[in-house]
Amino acid sequence: AAAEAEAAPGAFRARVAANGLGELDVQETCELLHQLGIPIPLTILEKEEVSGIVLIGLTEDEMLSVLSIKTIGERRRLTGAVRRLANHQGFGVPKTLPWDVEQVCVWLAEQELEQLQEGFRSQSVDGEVLLTLTRDDLECLGVSTLGSKTTLMKKIANVKKQCYAGEVVGGGGGGGGGSSPPLSAEQQRLALEDLMQENGKLAARLKLNQASYAAVELPTNFFCPITTMVMDDPVIAMDGHTYERGAIETWFHT
Repeated sequence: AAAEAEAAPGAFRARVAANGLGELDVQETCELLHQLGIPIPLTILEKEEVSGIVLIGLTEDEMLSVLSIKTIGERRRLTGAVRRLANHQGFGVPKTLPWDVEQVCVWLAEQELEQLQEGFRSQSVDGEVLLTLTRDDLECLGVSTLGSKTTLMKKIANVKKQCYAGEVVGGGGGGGGGSSPPLSAEQQRLALEDLMQENGKLAARLKLNQASYAAVELPTNFFCPITTMVMDDPVIAMDGHTYERGAIETWFHT
């Protein structure tokens, strides 16, 4: 019986990784959230009828107001995990900036932004979340002026570009293990092949004819965060987000 109990979570994760979230009922969605480290009482999920398909379309405002997920970090990591599972990318660690919250705070100190550390800690902003921050997020992180928002977003954009190029790995600056050397040409080739394979699968799932756009309300992950349009040629970046290929290539080279 004990062995069966231990095997059950693994079997559940394997099924979700293979089949996605669309067929999960409310109780299974509760189990998924528990395994993702964000336990929500089943009573709340039952009241709100949160099944797997509902979870896919859940906004971060709803995560806060309905599910009481308090921090930006928890909400953003859940959004990323749901997106990866919906795209059949599994439960693996996202290919993004591997800093914990304290390493992000070290980076803030290096940027002479120590005054922001408390806000970033309280909102549980790790490396994965740092790369996804928007100007709208910055207000509750203690970044109040337009100038400071612009400055911080530029600094985050620089880290994001370095991360995509394989130049930022490990701790923020001198905090927590230093940085690893850039990826070799062979490693970059293999990583690109993996991304191309995933992107091919994603493109096949997102091929919708124009007539269907008006007939259904598309999930938010069908839209490019840069262009805000439905994606024709989606690619998955290392931050876990999906972008229109041309838009992210243009951004990356600016």
